[in-house]
Amino acid sequence: LNGLVHNAGLMPKERIVTREGHELQFATHVLGPHLMTERLLPLLRAAGGASVVFVSSGGMYSTPLVISDLE
Repeated sequence: LNGLVHNAGLMPKERIVTREGHELQFATHVLGPHLMTERLLPLLRAAGGASVVFVSSGGMYSTPLVISDLE
């Protein structure tokens, strides 16, 4: 495995919680990529120079950050 690109994203209008109890956007943007990278790390290391890339958009600029509910 020479590289991994995290390109999933969503911005739901309402708060949605996964069956594991995490806020959906946090699970999609942070928890999912972290878990996937961690599980693929042996293959990435074996490639000797593999890259992990996170892709983002400007969509987050249209929605305020809710400090009281970071997850």
